[in-house]
Amino acid sequence: MTSQPVDKKRGTAERRSAILAAARTLFSSQGYEKTTMQQVVREAGTSIGNCYFYFNNKEALLRALVEEITHEIKVDAEKAVARMDGAVVPRLAVSLHILFAKVLENSAISRLILLGLAQPTLREATFAYYTAALLRFFEEHPNLLPEMDSELLVEAWLGGCAAVLEAAVTGDIDRDPHEISRFLVGWNLRASGVASADVDAGLAALDRFVAEHA
Repeated sequence: MTSQPVDKKRGTAERRSAILAAARTLFSSQGYEKTTMQQVVREAGTSIGNCYFYFNNKEALLRALVEEITHEIKVDAEKAVARMDGAVVPRLAVSLHILFAKVLENSAISRLILLGLAQPTLREATFAYYTAALLRFFEEHPNLLPEMDSELLVEAWLGGCAAVLEAAVTGDIDRDPHEISRFLVGWNLRASGVASADVDAGLAALDRFVAEHA
């Protein structure tokens, strides 16, 4: 007797996921501005009414897609570090790599966020999320960088990373994603005064993770 509501809920989630998947494909292949809701509907194999039931407009669809990608990063990072030992720097290095890799993997969507295109408030909201996440991390590990101002540190980390990633997704620099990620992780850790041995351990963990998921 309880299976029908469960099935209906599952169907609703699947339809919403199909629409998001279609939007991700189209935004990435032909750009956000050129993509219409009608194209998303056709790609998803649904109706325009069904699409508007979940998303009021294309802007809402983009916001939901960014939230989905952010959730993927969080889940992937949690799964990865759960399989690692308790060393803080390697776990941080792998988590950062997953973030950078996902940004580069979804370059067309990341470009919209980093450049403040389509929805300027989306960039602010995205940066606010990662600012809060990094601040929580440093609060949970106060001995990692005991003499650093965590708020200034987070601003410096995000600002530097955003500049490099922006150059990558706009084509101003052409580097392998692993190389970009490795540089940003090493640069951030060294600039923060993390011991060289710990930085090396973090980069080694990052390299192993990449090799295991190649």
